[in-house]
Amino acid sequence: MFWITLIVVVLGLVINMTVYWMGKQETERAVRAQIEEKLNLQTKFVNRWTQERLSDLWSLAGSDRVKSLDKSSIGSELERFYINQHDFSEISFVNREGIVVNGTAIPYWSDDIKDTLYFQAGMSGKEYVSGVVLEPTEPVILLAVPILTDWGEANGVVIGKVKLDTIHDILQSVHLRGMGEQYVLDRDGMFITKLSPDQQKEFRAESNLSIVKRAKSDHEERSVYINYKGDAVFGAYQWTEDRRWIVVAEVERIAVLGPLYNSVFVIVVITLFVLTISLYGIIVVTRRMEVPLAFLLQGTKVIKEGQYDYWINRSVFKYAPIELRELCDTFNLMSRKLRSTVQLLEEHARIDALTELHNRRYMQQEGMHLVDACLKLHQPCSLLMIDVDHFKKVNDSFGHSTGDRVLHYVADILKQTMQQGDLLARYGGEEFILLLPKIGLEEAMRQGEAIRRQVEAAPYSDEGLLIPLTVSIGAASIEASWEAGEDRGFYELADAADRALYMAKKLGRNRVEVIRGEG
Repeated sequence: MFWITLIVVVLGLVINMTVYWMGKQETERAVRAQIEEKLNLQTKFVNRWTQERLSDLWSLAGSDRVKSLDKSSIGSELERFYINQHDFSEISFVNREGIVVNGTAIPYWSDDIKDTLYFQAGMSGKEYVSGVVLEPTEPVILLAVPILTDWGEANGVVIGKVKLDTIHDILQSVHLRGMGEQYVLDRDGMFITKLSPDQQKEFRAESNLSIVKRAKSDHEERSVYINYKGDAVFGAYQWTEDRRWIVVAEVERIAVLGPLYNSVFVIVVITLFVLTISLYGIIVVTRRMEVPLAFLLQGTKVIKEGQYDYWINRSVFKYAPIELRELCDTFNLMSRKLRSTVQLLEEHARIDALTELHNRRYMQQEGMHLVDACLKLHQPCSLLMIDVDHFKKVNDSFGHSTGDRVLHYVADILKQTMQQGDLLARYGGEEFILLLPKIGLEEAMRQGEAIRRQVEAAPYSDEGLLIPLTVSIGAASIEASWEAGEDRGFYELADAADRALYMAKKLGRNRVEVIRGEG
């Protein structure tokens, strides 16, 4: 009897250890695949955001007003850029001697910065993205680009400062919630998206994270390691394109394997009990486990291949242990949530969350096609660049939450003025853009004037608060005689409307100004 019992126990342990090992291996492979997927998404977003901000600074540095090196012109240009681009907390111009001569705020650095890496990089004609810089008040990231003459010589540097809170909030917009933790470090191991200033200073003395060591040595190991909180995690890293920042994605090991441990524990008890009754019970229970596990493994493989709408028929688990049925339900719930998350990310890439209008990226993509289509058909096309006047005063006087509601209110007014075929988007900050295919300049000006009057006649009202509103509008048009192609199109049209908008603001705001195209 002893030997029979021992054989039954050993056989049961062998079976369950095999199931556990297979489940553990497949679970780890699945979670590593999920980590790689969300890490790729986050890294692409970080790279895109960095390149867009550098592109903004290059555009600023390449403007005629900045290249003129006239202090008053540079000052107004920096102020205009600062108003329209809210990711930067400060923008400064540094001359070729390394002296800060103009900026949107008093910089924390000394007036003479010629010995700094970002100034030296700029004067050598290169763009620069810093790691975490600990200011006296809070940590920041610095971005710098040179101001180049027509013959390619650096004539000064434009420097933009971005607060870590800003970067953290931006990256949280694409954070896959409920799927572990993602954060960004600089190459010295300083947190860009996580810690407070006091924690940053404490962490600097012990920047010995395992993931940082792996990144610096370009180690591709994917084993469990201890993260900055002291938890054992599955994780991976990716360098950004310029190898200045490290994007990290992690999932706690206990969160991944905990359900498996619980299920295996219950299964072991049940299996041992059944095995002591009869060999037939062993076969029945084993088959009840093997088939559902096979479906779960198949499901993880299908999702790994990108089919996020895959779900498992629950009838397959009809005779399975309750833990596996719950695991099936959890798998199907995870699949639905993953699919909705992917759809939300795709929607986020096209829609501005605040105003529910299309965003700048979508306008640029679709605008090029619409303008080019008009040119190919020899039809006119017009564009209105619309800016809410004195919007910064609204934020300063009533708070940013009221400012957000005002922007949404203006967006609703603009929607009412749209006609079939028009394309409306929030272009940035308090600036909107309305593309009018097949519409000539005169009709576009009439529509712009109608918008201006409607906004002026409908001040924002909320709980006794009354805020008069006006808009400045720049109009531009391309003629049907233009030829389709890269030299003339959406960006030239938008640039002309932007110059007209600048003219409208310069002439006193609350008006429509125009830049007429030439055939």
